[in-house]
Amino acid sequence: MMNGLKLLPLALCLLPCLAFAQAEAVLLEMSKRSHIPVDDIKASIEVCELNQRSMNLCALGLAVSAELAFDALQDEFHMFTPEEYAAFKAKVWLDCEEAGKAVADRGTMLAAEISLCIAAEYRARHRAMVEIQRIEAQPHPPHKWDWP
Repeated sequence: MMNGLKLLPLALCLLPCLAFAQAEAVLLEMSKRSHIPVDDIKASIEVCELNQRSMNLCALGLAVSAELAFDALQDEFHMFTPEEYAAFKAKVWLDCEEAGKAVADRGTMLAAEISLCIAAEYRARHRAMVEIQRIEAQPHPPHKWDWP
């Protein structure tokens, strides 16, 4: 779990993350989850360190971006059944909420801590799934005992 001191550098990488084709999907999902208009979110994340709300929204953007990328990978490879996937996502949120409460002590950084934990968890799982697919896709050289 990350601490609040690590929030700012991680939050600053949000803008490059949102620069990809997924940017509109991330902003729409953030708006849906936070009930904040997309234009307000865009204004808030332009300068993540501006205030607490901006920091929390930047962290949420990282979490949403990582979750949407993971969702796309799941849609492509179907590594989990729908039930397993729903349970996995619920566990990630619950675990990160507990970890965030421990670190942020229910303070103003709680939302950002939870979001950064979620982003880190999804990114780690995403890398692991990509690596698994890469390893499985590589052809194996024939061994001497494979020949007749």
